Order: sequence, then C-alpha cells, then structure tokens
Amino acid sequence: MIDQEIKDWLDGVDVLVTGMSAKNPSYELALTRQAKEIKIPVLWFSDTHLIFNRPTFTQSGIWPDSVTVLDQLEAALAHQVGYPRAVVVGSPLWEKIPSMRCDVELVRKTLGVREQDYEKLFMVVLGKDSNNNLRIIRDLSNAVSRNLEYYRAFWLRFHPGDPHHPSKDPGFYERYKYYKGYSDFKLGETEALVLACDLVIGSHSGANVAAIFHRKPSLDYLPDYVMERLRKLINTDCWPPADSGASLKVTKAEDLGTAIDFALSDFGREYIRSFQERFYPIPEPNQAVKKIETELKYLAQTC
Repeated sequence: MIDQEIKDWLDGVDVLVTGMSAKNPSYELALTRQAKEIKIPVLWFSDTHLIFNRPTFTQSGIWPDSVTVLDQLEAALAHQVGYPRAVVVGSPLWEKIPSMRCDVELVRKTLGVREQDYEKLFMVVLGKDSNNNLRIIRDLSNAVSRNLEYYRAFWLRFHPGDPHHPSKDPGFYERYKYYKGYSDFKLGETEALVLACDLVIGSHSGANVAAIFHRKPSLDYLPDYVMERLRKLINTDCWPPADSGASLKVTKAEDLGTAIDFALSDFGREYIRSFQERFYPIPEPNQAVKKIETELKYLAQTC
C-alpha cells in the first residue's frame, strides 16, 4: 500500500536518488519501495568504501534499479550480493579533497604545537561508538607512554554522531582532557587538521582517506573490537585503505608505538606514500558528478 504523503512527495519525480544511512535506513528503504511500486527508477548513492554492502540494505529484500560504486572491484561485489546494476562513478567527495588548502603554520600555532621541541601533531579521529573511542584513546595513550621517545601532541576529533560527544556530555571524556585535542577547533575543522597534522590516526574514517589524497601519513587502527563494528556496518573484514597499504594497518595495541614511529620516519612516509599513489591516484575534478548525471539520464529513459 502506498503511503500518501510519500506518494505526494514523489509526484513528478523522474528518478529517485537516496543515500545509504548507517543508523536507520528505514526512510530510504520506504522511499525506494514506494517509488518502485509506482514505476519511478531508483539510484542508491554509496559515498565511500563498501557502503552498498551494508546488511541493512542488502538483507532488506528491496533493491534499487542501480547503485553507485567506487571502482570495478566494488561493481563485481555489488552484482554478487544482488544489485541488478552497479555503475562505477568514483566519489564526488574525494574529488574535492586534493584542492583543500589551509594555513598550516597558523593551525599548528593555534593548537599550541611546540615546533622548537620537535613536537609532532596527531589527529586522532574517533567514531560514533563511545566505548570504542575510550578504548582507542587508552590504547594510544599506552603506546605513547611506553614506546615513543619524545612528546607529541594529540588532537582528538570527535564524531558528531557520538552520543557522548563533549558538546552533549562534557563529563564522559573528562579524564582525557590532558590531551591538547578537544572539539572546539574552528579553523577549517577536519580538513585543516588533516593538512596541519603530522599523522592521521583513525579507524575506517573518512579523514584517513583525506590524508591519503593529500599524501600524508595515515594509520588505521583496527583491533578486534573495531572490526566487530565494521563487520556489522559493511558485512566484511575488508577495509581497502588499510588492506592496500595506503593507510598503515595496525591490529594490536602492542604494535601501535612501533607503527607510529615507522609512519613518522622518512622511510615510513615514503613507503606509505608509494601505496597511496598506486591505489589512490588523484581524481580529476567533476568527473563523478558527470557520471552520476549520465546514469540518471539512462535510468529516466530506460526504466
């Protein structure tokens, strides 16, 4: 049965395009189902690695007419899991990353980095799972205290979807305020931090991808408790930035200190950069949008 409100909203639409939400995709699925009932073609937009493989979508029994993917490997997987059509478009978000700029010196000065003491700035990108965030911060703290010989500044970047984000629950992360990083930085936010830091540390984060395209050292910390959540999100143990070597993959807390030192060394930076250049060539601007536009025209004419 068609929901009248959604039917009215779809009135006059030639092609429906939806995202693929991680938390609650019920709206996208309801729109897709009802659009297809009234013969409107549907395109699902998968904006980064393996989003199209989220079980909430692939196990819903609802399929779009087409889904966007990043490359031919993703296209093959998309067909394998049941999508009737997968179109390789790349990512319009990634195309914007290489052109991002900021005043690196100003950002580092604002953050209080002591250049005269050879201080290094880490951008630590946290996710939506507050308890996992605490474990990641603990593991990094232990790695620094045990293995690193000189002081480094942390900047913790909290996810806006974290239910205990400091702006909502100031006390949850209170014990970690001795780190320089907290979430009141305003000079360009995440993009500026990526450009200004010496190393991006994340766990399947978009900031790691940004670091890759800027050819900055990147580290993906993927212990078992992070991988458990990743499997729930995208139904696989694969995380291409880390598995390709473009972001240094670390799975055990006891290896973090050594890995950080390696990533910051001259050899380590060049080693990681070699994989970044091989697997993540700088994309041409505006190509993804053109490919999406072509796919929309195709769906409007053929479905």
